[in-house]
Amino acid sequence: MQSPQARSPAQTHKAVAALIALACLVLTVAIAQHPVAHGATAALRIASVAQQSSADELVHGAIMAILLVLAASMGYYSMQRDITKPAVLSACVAYGLATVMGFIAGAFDGFVLPGLLGRCPGESANCLGQTEQLLGFASVCVQVFSRISLLLMVAATALWSTELLLDPTARLRGAVGILLVFVQIWLLSGIAYGLTPHTLLVVMVGQIIWYLLVAASLRGLANSTTKVALA
Repeated sequence: MQSPQARSPAQTHKAVAALIALACLVLTVAIAQHPVAHGATAALRIASVAQQSSADELVHGAIMAILLVLAASMGYYSMQRDITKPAVLSACVAYGLATVMGFIAGAFDGFVLPGLLGRCPGESANCLGQTEQLLGFASVCVQVFSRISLLLMVAATALWSTELLLDPTARLRGAVGILLVFVQIWLLSGIAYGLTPHTLLVVMVGQIIWYLLVAASLRGLANSTTKVALA
């Protein structure tokens, strides 16, 4: 009969795997529902952002929460792969920095940009022009921090995958991870005119596949732990 002590790790592995899968689903939906500003003039673009400010805050709040969940989950995964290994520890550091960069991008896009709109209660050309410039600056910050976050995630995936390649029992997952790294780098290098919700979702497909591989790995570890406990 299985003891509570033996059963607990397997249950934790399964819970984290399920949490990763759920986070991937919510992240995909949140990015797909990301509001997009429209308008041929500064006034129209500002009005479009203002109308969607509540949706902006909701979407980016959800994305930032998911980033935290995934960071904790990847930290747990790293502990199972032995976080004292240089590659695994470096991957954790890179992913932690990616989470910070993603938080900054989300804060700018979901809260700073809509907050700037309160500067122009009226529609004076001077105020609209200044606000448009500030919105442009904030948009550049979103782009820069988003790209840095994505690149750091790719670097973390490459490091985790390298460690897997050194493990005879996990080389296939490591090879798939390296392939996903090259695909994401290729996609990012092809986006020359800035990330949009649609292009971000395309780039994130590779990262989401990696998360699901991690979830599957934890499920497999849970099953192995259960078999050992029952033996």
